[in-house]
Amino acid sequence: MPHEECFLRCEVVAWVSQDFPGWVRVRIVDADGRSSFFVDKVPVFTGGQLNAGTRLPAPVRVRCSIVSQDEDGALVISTHPDGVEAEDGQTLFRVRGDELDRPTFREGSAGGSGSRASGTGRTAGAGPVNPTTSDWWNGSGDPLTVCSPGTMVQAGAIVPEAGKLVVARLDGAKMTDADLVFYEFSDALLFPGYFGWNWNALSDCLRDLSWLPAESYLIVVERAPLLMSSSPGERQTLFRVLSRAARTWVDPLGRPHGRGVPFKVLLLCDRDEEAVEMRREIVSLKL
Repeated sequence: MPHEECFLRCEVVAWVSQDFPGWVRVRIVDADGRSSFFVDKVPVFTGGQLNAGTRLPAPVRVRCSIVSQDEDGALVISTHPDGVEAEDGQTLFRVRGDELDRPTFREGSAGGSGSRASGTGRTAGAGPVNPTTSDWWNGSGDPLTVCSPGTMVQAGAIVPEAGKLVVARLDGAKMTDADLVFYEFSDALLFPGYFGWNWNALSDCLRDLSWLPAESYLIVVERAPLLMSSSPGERQTLFRVLSRAARTWVDPLGRPHGRGVPFKVLLLCDRDEEAVEMRREIVSLKL
């Protein structure tokens, strides 16, 4: 249990600044009923998007690690993993165990704590590479797969047969510019507080993910044609970043047992003609 990473439930009580990415004041209540307050960037606190219309207080979570357990059952946790400290500089707190959410993975199924993960009942059209085959997971083919409504498959069919899988489900309609792309990836994959909010930082985090260890990663982008719609010139940058991450993970060099880690990206389109156009765009990049 010591040093196990988890997430402490807390609540946003006030906005400090709504300038991107937003700064908030957050309260935690310890095992003895005392309140402590933090001020930090919105993405440091997981739990969904916050905006000016969000009713406060709003529940969120902060990454922490378990340091020890006291005789009365309370857990001593540290908020050091993301460099978060209370207004008085404190980083160690006694909390109740039921205030913590621990990351869990389901063997051989779509899911991972912290990712907006879903697999049950989701359908997606197969692209030029059939995502139901083991070769799609274990091969070194195209890093990005565009899916159209042409051939429908159950999402459960694309889950690897065994191993820990993290699935991040994103929505292109919520990622119409670079800042929103950074926010959505940060929120879905629990990027650390040091995430730098630029393309290089996104690339670095996607090629790291040491805070979400798994044997396979799946990024699903729904309504993919809406990606970067307000700055289409940068969409190619995103595709290059995703492609680089996929190729880094699949490279066996330096990996345990000399095996690469599958990192797959599914770009879902609602219409066949959208899928055709997106495939052309990706092919033109020669990823």
